[in-house]
Amino acid sequence: MAKPLKPGRGNVFLGYKDAPPENPVDARRWIQEAVRSSRYTATDHVGQRLAQRQLSMDDLLHAIEHPRKVEPYPDMPRHGGTCWRLLGPDLDQEQEIGVGIEAYLDDDRRWAVLCTIFAVKERP
Repeated sequence: MAKPLKPGRGNVFLGYKDAPPENPVDARRWIQEAVRSSRYTATDHVGQRLAQRQLSMDDLLHAIEHPRKVEPYPDMPRHGGTCWRLLGPDLDQEQEIGVGIEAYLDDDRRWAVLCTIFAVKERP
């Protein structure tokens, strides 16, 4: 049976597997699929944080591809999806990067918005 979208999204019904992810395992898969398929956008805030922390987009994408932890993020979604925090290493395995991401559905396709980068610390 189809599961309706959350209120405010119209009368569109989606299958259970096409609703935004609700657990860390599904969120990781969803976000990685969206990034690998170039179905993601990055906010201006992400660009500012990359410059501040002297990181590249490749560092950020590497952290998304190799997260050591995925957890819910209490931010309000802006696209009707769910928000997540992925924690993973940069390309050189020297810094831990925290990435705030919204996973959402747009025109029956899985998308991700890279919203912010959290404080980065050196890896032990």
